[in-house]
Amino acid sequence: MIGGLDDLARQRTLRRWTRVTESAEAMDPATLANLRDQASHDRAVLDRAIAKMDGRLAGSVTNTAPQAPRDSDWVWRPDVFSSRMTAPGHAGIASGTALGDSVKMFHDCPVSEISLRQTAGRAYSASAPYGIAFDVLNFAGSFLSLVVELPKEAVEGLTLSHVVHALVQIEAESEIEVYARLNVKHGPNTEQVVRELDMRHSTPEVDFDLAYTDIAEPRIESAWLDIIFGNPRMNRVVLRDLIVSRHLRAEM
Repeated sequence: MIGGLDDLARQRTLRRWTRVTESAEAMDPATLANLRDQASHDRAVLDRAIAKMDGRLAGSVTNTAPQAPRDSDWVWRPDVFSSRMTAPGHAGIASGTALGDSVKMFHDCPVSEISLRQTAGRAYSASAPYGIAFDVLNFAGSFLSLVVELPKEAVEGLTLSHVVHALVQIEAESEIEVYARLNVKHGPNTEQVVRELDMRHSTPEVDFDLAYTDIAEPRIESAWLDIIFGNPRMNRVVLRDLIVSRHLRAEM
């Protein structure tokens, strides 16, 4: 049974590692190496337990197909939110790391102190079967972003009469600025439209109205979405879902 003595043991363990963290600077190298080995072993056990629990929790989420907004002619959810990642966890993640078939993380931090893990969705909620959470410690770079390659169906028949819509379920431990940038490649050119996510809401939504762009419709080749995080230092961000759709603008 979990609780009671188990809770006391967990609290003692947390206090122990807190004391180690606070006194690490004064320890000799041999002691530090021994403690690091212990911490690595404990973390490996915890990682396996978390992965097992995430799998069970994800299995209880039935919202596998994204709900299409009204009047949309295309809707899509990236694979990292709908299926299990091959490598569900990354530490010291390198720029350009693929998280799935359609999502990559990019940054220009010279020393990566970014860890990322795929998480289980929340059962009996509107979230996706999976989410992604990343923790950032020190960050000496100028940008951190997720690049989401949109499938070819996103640009088939795409016109200046379309509005591309993005819904993001997102949480952050500390205040952070987050932007969504739609990129549409047409011929040798790439049109970019940027919108800031309203982080006062847990599910901000943004629209990209293509009527206000200079896209050459016959030359549209591909599109991708950048989710850009401003000053992510010492923060934890959880993306629980991302749904991209498009619809024709209601003409007056």
